[in-house]
Amino acid sequence: MKTRSVALFVFLLPVAVGLRQAPKYLLRYGLVTGSPYSYALRDERAGRQVLLYVKEILTDSSGVKILTTRVDSALYLMPGGRAPQSMGSIPDFQIRTDDRRRWLDSVGGQDTILAGLRALALGRVVPLPQDPVGMGDSWKVEFPTRISYDYEPSNVATAKAKVKVKRVDVTATDTTVLLDVSLHLDGSQQPRPDWPTVDVSGDLNGEEVFSVHTGMTQHLKLQGRVEWSWRAMGPRGMTPHSYDTIVSLSRDV
Repeated sequence: MKTRSVALFVFLLPVAVGLRQAPKYLLRYGLVTGSPYSYALRDERAGRQVLLYVKEILTDSSGVKILTTRVDSALYLMPGGRAPQSMGSIPDFQIRTDDRRRWLDSVGGQDTILAGLRALALGRVVPLPQDPVGMGDSWKVEFPTRISYDYEPSNVATAKAKVKVKRVDVTATDTTVLLDVSLHLDGSQQPRPDWPTVDVSGDLNGEEVFSVHTGMTQHLKLQGRVEWSWRAMGPRGMTPHSYDTIVSLSRDV
């Protein structure tokens, strides 16, 4: 009888351990305010790259996260080994979000270079989930963004995202989550009054490393193919046009 009890205990122990739930973490944006946060942002398409060295300061006003962004250096990295070209001086700009990293400012409206920069600074990161998440959990969310085929003008699109917690790393100073990110882009907009309506579609896939302690991105990498299509008047009447390219975006502290 004793032998059977021991055998039953040994059999049930792995089952009990397997039923133990993994820890869950509440992911919230911008938990450390007032301190400068620097990172490098690289946006690439069709062999052309924009490299931005950015410094941000985040403040909290009654739950609204105000991200003041300064571009210390902005370069066009040209193909063929040509020397980088400066983008010139870029004025500081602000982005307002909530603690789930959802834009509070309008993403639409008139296209400007600053609108495109705001999209680069925040527009590809996915809003955070409402509830705590742990290893293997996932969520889906839709959010507006901007994306351009030649840096200017940029087009408004809806990003349909699916995110899964791929790994959780706990250290003495922080807990980080590795997020597997898939974005499907779909949109239609007339970028400027004298431009035709441009349709945007595509998919971007990659990953983000998010700090639970600071509420900030430590690493972001997205890549995929995006297509822009429109119709314009030509010698033979309205003619369809399209352009597609591999888009790559990376962001590292």
